[in-house]
Amino acid sequence: MKVYCFFLLIAIGAIQTALALDIPEIPLEVLVQSPSPIIMLLIDDSSSMNASILASPDNEILSNYFYVFDDPENHVLTSLTSLQTIIPPDQAGSWQARCSGYNRLYYNPHKIYFPWPYWSDIQEELKDKKANLNCPPYHPLKSKCLNLDDPYFTNENISISHAHFFSFDDTNANAILDFDETLFLIELSGKDQLLLVHKIIQPDLGIAKENMEQVSLSQLPESIRLNTSGEPMNYTHQRQNFANWFSFHRRKEFVIKYQMACLVDKVR
Repeated sequence: MKVYCFFLLIAIGAIQTALALDIPEIPLEVLVQSPSPIIMLLIDDSSSMNASILASPDNEILSNYFYVFDDPENHVLTSLTSLQTIIPPDQAGSWQARCSGYNRLYYNPHKIYFPWPYWSDIQEELKDKKANLNCPPYHPLKSKCLNLDDPYFTNENISISHAHFFSFDDTNANAILDFDETLFLIELSGKDQLLLVHKIIQPDLGIAKENMEQVSLSQLPESIRLNTSGEPMNYTHQRQNFANWFSFHRRKEFVIKYQMACLVDKVR
């Protein structure tokens, strides 16, 4: 009988010891160190990535065009469709292709465009290298460039250089130029080293001298004239920003390359 009592006491002590242990709330398999995750980055290499126009599908003016500027060496979509893939600058309503409110790939004066970050020591010389202020290359790694002061559109009465954009004060935030809103053409004139501002009288008509009225920069609505920091836009910043946009962000594929390069640069 004493022997049985002895074993009983041992059993009771073991149970009490077991009850005093802290049972972990985290499953044991979670505590095991797993290998670092593998990230696969996929790039859309379809022909549409070559385009420089990204508009709403129901935009009847821009839906049949893919390019704003002529770049015959790299117009993939031209050979796939027709030669009419570059929107004519004098076409009525063609200003939408040069307005970021309608063409989401076009230059937005309130956005800062950075060069592609380098992702290899071989390309270290490209880190933070800005595009040429007067003749930015069509591609960052190629020499052919676009003279920003050459005429994008010209006739007997007026000449507009490549470095320009359209903008309007979207007072009701519907992303559409309404009848009571004013459209402006802002030219980054290298010749004058100034921002030349033109008020468009009838946006539905094409570019013509009689349809434009030159105004001062101070007459622009604050939503256009001021940057996100509340400072007035100036020529030097806008000109360099436009050049960076042209070389590094003009096409769909350029935007994707920039975003992926930023990701790789952060984790390298």
